[in-house]
Amino acid sequence: MAGSLAVSIYGERLGKGEGYSEPGYPILREFNKVSEETPTTTTVHNTQAVNLHINLEPWNLTADHIFTPTKSIKREGEKKRPPELLWQHLDREKIEGIPLLKEMLDKHILENRE
Repeated sequence: MAGSLAVSIYGERLGKGEGYSEPGYPILREFNKVSEETPTTTTVHNTQAVNLHINLEPWNLTADHIFTPTKSIKREGEKKRPPELLWQHLDREKIEGIPLLKEMLDKHILENRE
C-alpha cells in the first residue's frame, strides 16, 4: 500500500514528494518479505485517478490496483518495481531519519569493501 496524491490508470503514482514510500518496497525485498509478484495498491479519491501518464523516477513502483470510494481499477500496462535500494538517490538526511536505512547502508558499505 502506497499513498498517492494522484495515480494514473497505468499505476503510475504521484506521491507527496517526501520519498518515504519508495524505500519501503526494496527494504521489504531485501528481507524477503515481498517479491516481484507481490501486488501493490493505492487508495485515492475518484478525481485523483487520472487517464494520463505520470513520469516515473528510477525508484518509483507502479500500483497494481487502485481503489477509489466508488471503483476498483486494475493497472493497465507495464509493472515497474525497483530491483533494490538505489542508494545514490537517497540523501543523508533521509538515511539518518530512518534507522533501518542507516543500518542497511552500513552493511552495504561493509559488503562492498570486501
